Amino acid sequence: MKNWRWRFTGGMLLVWSGILCAGESEFVRIQKDEKQQPIALETSMIPFQSEDGEVSVTLIGAIHLGEKAYYEKLNEEFKKFDAVLYEIVAPEGSRPVSEEECSGWVGWSQRFSGQLLGLTHQIGAIDYSAKNMIHADMTPKEFDKAMKDRNESFLIWYARTLGYQTGVAPVGMDEEEIRFWLVLAFPGKRLGLKRLMAEQMTDMDASIVPVEGKEGSALLKDRNDKALKILRTQLDAGKKNIAIFYGAAHLPYFSQTLEKEFHFKKQKPVWLEAWNLVNFND
Repeated sequence: MKNWRWRFTGGMLLVWSGILCAGESEFVRIQKDEKQQPIALETSMIPFQSEDGEVSVTLIGAIHLGEKAYYEKLNEEFKKFDAVLYEIVAPEGSRPVSEEECSGWVGWSQRFSGQLLGLTHQIGAIDYSAKNMIHADMTPKEFDKAMKDRNESFLIWYARTLGYQTGVAPVGMDEEEIRFWLVLAFPGKRLGLKRLMAEQMTDMDASIVPVEGKEGSALLKDRNDKALKILRTQLDAGKKNIAIFYGAAHLPYFSQTLEKEFHFKKQKPVWLEAWNLVNFND
């Protein structure tokens, strides 16, 4: 991507609407046909096994807006695990039921983005009432404290991203940015917008790098540490087959930790279609 304004505008829309990914990698990718046309945005399920093969921890990438069939497939997959550790900054043990529980500006932006892209919200589609679902994220109080300790705020993250983009990318409107604004202006072009957003999700370093910074952030690292603490608790309780269902931006840290600290061995990934990039479901 050449133009910083398109990257910044699209990137911030994705970040603040809750669609935070880590770039095209082993956790999220765009699948293409033989003509190299995009047909699907996919996320992975990657198992990690202990040295004796008796314990398995599977990293499952979460995209907070997706096709209805994507979440139905995840619900079926979750039944296979002793415990599924999931993310949501909410009171201890929260089991969200409806997307209406995502209040404030972030909640509004998530619902708006879902309508714009013809996608379903994760909350309301995922069955968090299942007995094996384990809340493994910070409470609002913990998150606020972590931000305060790091002297962070949403405004600071926004400023970091803007400053990073201004410093690393050239100025000037290019064809891609023109396409972005055209598909926003014409509802009939929303499949094009969906494809553009999918491409943006595989190039998210521009949004993640400045937010995370050199010392980590409350948004990613501190929440990751909380999830890993709960993972250890579940392992100590004798759980043998565990999943971590978190946004793809969190998964590289989990992957490194499972390999280096837990000494688990990475297995072959399974890919799930999160967004259909051929048809638009209005």
